[in-house]
Amino acid sequence: MAVDREGLARELRAARENRGISQQAAAKRAGLSRTVVAQIELGNRPVSPDELAKLASVYRRAVIDLLGQPIEDDDVLVMLLDDAPELVEPKFKAHVQRFLMLCREAMSLEAALGWSRRQALPQYDVAAPRSVAEAIDQGERIAAQERQRIGIGAALPVENISALIFSQGVRTFAAELPDNIAGLTVHHRSIRPAVLVNSRHGVSTRRFSLAHEYAHALFDRKVGVTKRENSAELTENRANAFAAAFLMPRVGVEESLAGLNKGWPSRRTHVVYAVATGEAARAEVRSTPGSQAVTCQDVATMVRKFGTPYVAAVLRLLALGMISEADSSDLLSDKRQSMARRFELLFGVDLHVSRSRTGGTIEVPETLDLKAEVVHLAVEGYRRQVINKERLSSLTKGLELSNLSDAQLVELADGVR
Repeated sequence: MAVDREGLARELRAARENRGISQQAAAKRAGLSRTVVAQIELGNRPVSPDELAKLASVYRRAVIDLLGQPIEDDDVLVMLLDDAPELVEPKFKAHVQRFLMLCREAMSLEAALGWSRRQALPQYDVAAPRSVAEAIDQGERIAAQERQRIGIGAALPVENISALIFSQGVRTFAAELPDNIAGLTVHHRSIRPAVLVNSRHGVSTRRFSLAHEYAHALFDRKVGVTKRENSAELTENRANAFAAAFLMPRVGVEESLAGLNKGWPSRRTHVVYAVATGEAARAEVRSTPGSQAVTCQDVATMVRKFGTPYVAAVLRLLALGMISEADSSDLLSDKRQSMARRFELLFGVDLHVSRSRTGGTIEVPETLDLKAEVVHLAVEGYRRQVINKERLSSLTKGLELSNLSDAQLVELADGVR
């Protein structure tokens, strides 16, 4: 297939800018001259396979992704493994394969039932960010617009982020992944938007990851992995800003602090218009010393309300100008974080772990949404005779529900016929 030189030039430039590196730095890492990189990005010279492979490695992008060539369905897994080689380990690879299988199974059953396509994601007209500041601005701005579009307003906390994302046409799932991987997004013609998050991470981290991956589905519309090694990329900064603003909207945070009698300046001046004199009446109010300091207990209270990681909550307060850099450093100290954890545990909810007290893994809620959808579609398909009993029974292996055997699934399906 002929390579679109201009299209490839645009992709290479965008990939470099997303990594936040200069042409000189890219050239040095790839073992090329800056002139060669510049000419390639201008589309003035062809790119050899060796040069393309080197640049793709520097930009941490798959060659096939940069080329923009048609991808076969099975290559979605190849793209994920290319982006995150650590997923090649059999255990993790099997989890990703099961996720992709369930997504395809749901699509296949929808087609068999003649169901219309799920709700399409909105198109937000934003260019690739050119700086961290621009990336953060885009993420926060679109988060506010998305909250309004969905109908959750400017203040309410998101109670079930997985169900909310699912209602917008993005399938969600959780499975055990390497510790350095928070999640991944699949946005491809063979698998309509779906996200997978790491079930080994705690509840609050998974919630943040779901919002983060939802941002990738909205903005980037491709196959990609979120991991520690690519956290500095501009698109990752944008997705993080979106997640923070989506889960902790400014108005909601302000209302929460106000409910704790916090968030006021130490000195306030009240001014009112006096209709009789046409002049202003003024009064100054000073807060009690120390009364406005945001404590680790206050942050723990906000964590319980918004369901975000403690660190994310502190950094959101800093970003909104509600605490100072010094306050942030103090709240992020080991001592303060340990104390905040104790406050959270007083209420019987540990947002940091995903394993039971006995050490065994527990089924995380995010895995149930996609499994429930597949069961619902399969039972409906069996009821309407678009799939047979053998196909119905075979689904239980992929579902891996400990309390649902193939015979029980058939029994349930027979019960609704």
